[in-house]
Amino acid sequence: MTRMDATRATLLRVARTLRRAVVWLFVNLFGRWQWQSPAWLSWIGERGGRSWRYLRGNPVRGAAAVVLVIAAGGAVGWYLTRPVPDYVTYVVNAPGLTEYNDDGISSIKPATIVFSESAAPLKQVQKAVTAGINVEPAIDGTWFWVSDKQLRFTPKIDWPVDGSFAVRLASKGLVADRVLLDKYSFKFRSQPFAARIADSQFYQDPRNPNLRKLVATVKFSQEWPQAEHMDLGLHFFGPGFELAGSGELLGNHVGAVAGGIESFHAPWLKLDIAADGQGEQLRQLLLASPLQKQYGEHMRALSISGAAKVGVQLFLRMRLVSGSTARH
Repeated sequence: MTRMDATRATLLRVARTLRRAVVWLFVNLFGRWQWQSPAWLSWIGERGGRSWRYLRGNPVRGAAAVVLVIAAGGAVGWYLTRPVPDYVTYVVNAPGLTEYNDDGISSIKPATIVFSESAAPLKQVQKAVTAGINVEPAIDGTWFWVSDKQLRFTPKIDWPVDGSFAVRLASKGLVADRVLLDKYSFKFRSQPFAARIADSQFYQDPRNPNLRKLVATVKFSQEWPQAEHMDLGLHFFGPGFELAGSGELLGNHVGAVAGGIESFHAPWLKLDIAADGQGEQLRQLLLASPLQKQYGEHMRALSISGAAKVGVQLFLRMRLVSGSTARH
């Protein structure tokens, strides 16, 4: 026996000794385990054995199976290494808040699509789009290629408050023939109704510390005029609050305001408003409200004189807007 054979034999004895020691330690620590293969694994093994015997019994079938496996591997390799198309991405900018002045709407903000690369057909740049875009729910307006990278939609009338829109773009005809978009549909929302406290004053009765009032100026995000001199009492309860009080809206005395939000997790503001004043002042308030979009022509031709009263019920979805201030 050579020295190499002796070394090999020694190593084998050491390995067997270590193996027995590990097995002894494992059995004494955890006991003896017995594993039984699940039915599905046994079934696969049985079917595999039958398939192997079937292919081995006929060389032609075996060769065909080998060719099939090689072809499948080649197909997978081609798929994984194929060139990736150069997709054009885009960003959708939802419309901003509509701007108003004393005469009504001054600026309706559009929805825009900004593409990462040139996407418009050259002959369509600076032109309106008449086909290839579907919007649900339908809304009248104009799609316009501002540039080869920017597509804009401007509605014919003001956006609905907190409206949800689904847009589908045609794969042919809308963009240049060489352009492949990474997606051909998207969704966006118009601005929700929101309010913020533009100015506020907190009052605490010096004789009765439990009597507290907040006098505030409330600015609405939509076309409602700014509320002023609001004298409201707030009562917070768990997830929401209730309010009651009075104020002024475009020179009209708001004698009673009542309502609140049941839960800040679903911030819907319910309001019951009762106002009184001179007829002409109330007519001006109506002209400055959202009603002017549908009835402005009739209200401008209307003449109201003398004292008048009006009641309004509102159910508005709210969102928080930064910029609130409070002075003590």
